[in-house]
Amino acid sequence: MNQNLKALLILNRLPGFGIQTLKSHLQTFRSAQETLNFLKQEGHPVWRDEIARMQDEEAVDKEFDRCSQQGIRILGYGLEGYPKPLLSIYDPPMVLYLSGNLLAEDMFCLAIVGTREPSSYGLETTRKFASFLAEAGITVVSGFAKGIDSEAHRGALSAKGNTVAFLGCGLDVVYPAENKSLYEQIRESGALVSEYPPGTPPLAPNFPKRNRLISGLSLGVLVVEAHEKSGSLITASLALEQGKEVFAVPGRVDSLRSKGTNRLIKQGACLVERPEDILAELHSVITGYLQPEGRPLAAVTEQRRGVAGPILDALGTAPLSLEELTEKTGFKAEKVAAELTLLEIKRKVVRLQDARYEVQ
Repeated sequence: MNQNLKALLILNRLPGFGIQTLKSHLQTFRSAQETLNFLKQEGHPVWRDEIARMQDEEAVDKEFDRCSQQGIRILGYGLEGYPKPLLSIYDPPMVLYLSGNLLAEDMFCLAIVGTREPSSYGLETTRKFASFLAEAGITVVSGFAKGIDSEAHRGALSAKGNTVAFLGCGLDVVYPAENKSLYEQIRESGALVSEYPPGTPPLAPNFPKRNRLISGLSLGVLVVEAHEKSGSLITASLALEQGKEVFAVPGRVDSLRSKGTNRLIKQGACLVERPEDILAELHSVITGYLQPEGRPLAAVTEQRRGVAGPILDALGTAPLSLEELTEKTGFKAEKVAAELTLLEIKRKVVRLQDARYEVQ
C-alpha cells in the first residue's frame, strides 16, 4: 500500500481531523505521510493516542486487505486516480472507495437526478436524456436511488455508455436492495463510488452529504422531476455553489412532482426540452475543459469516432432529415442526433426551417 494512502486512511479516522485541517497542514508539509509523522510527535494527545492505537491494531492494513478481497480500490486525496474535478470542491473526501472503472472519460459527465417516485413521463424523459447523452460520449452520474436516479443509470447502460453511481453507504451494501441487478451491471460496465468504508449502512444523513460529490464530479446537473423538498434540489443548490450549470425539465403545473423543477426554472435554471439543449449550453464549458489536454471535441470517446464523417458525406449532395440520415448512415437515431447537435455547435452543419440539415 502506498504510504501516503495509508496515512490518509489513518487521518480520515481521526476524530475532528477533516479535509480542511488536512489542507492547512499540506501547506506546511509536502504529503499526508509527513503530516501524519508530525501529528505523531507534536499533535493533540487524543490524535497521538488514536494514531498509535490504529498502528498497533493494524486497522488500516486490515481495511485495505478487506477492500482488495472485494475488488474495491481506495483513492486518496491528491494521489493518482483521485477524480480531479473533486479536488476543486470545498470539502472533497479524504478517501474514496471505488468498485468498477472510473475512466478518463468520466471526468466529462453530467448528473441526472430526481424524485424517488417519478411519473411515467419522468421515467421516459430520464431514459431519453440519459441514453442520448451516453450516445454522445457523456458519462451519466447519479445517486443510485430508486426512481429517476436508477433510470438515469439504466438509460446510460442501455446505450452502452458510461455511468457513475455515488452511494450513501459502503460499496458492499446494495441499497436499495431492489437494485441488485443494476448494481452488478454498473460494477461491470461503470463505476460505483462511495466516501464510506465497506460495511457502512445506508444512514439517512449520508445521502444529502454524498450529493456534493454527484454535482462536484459533473459539468452540470439535470433535474427531471422533484418535489419542493426533494434531495435533488440540494444537489442543484450544491451545483450552483460549485459554479456548475443547472438544467431542469418542465413539468405539469398541477403535479407535485414538478413543483421543485418548475421552481428551479423560475429561479433561473436552464429549461431544457431535449437533450440537444444541454449539449448546446455546455459547449463552451466542454471546449474549455478539453483544451488543456488537447482533446478534440469530436473524439471524446471511442463511441463517437467515425460518426461525423459519414453524416457529412451524406449531406454533401443534398439537405437531409434526421430520419434520412439515420437510414443512409446506418447509425442509431440517437447517435446521429447527438452528432448533428455537435456539428451545429461547431458550425459545420445548419438546421433548416423544414427540420432538414445541410452542410454550412
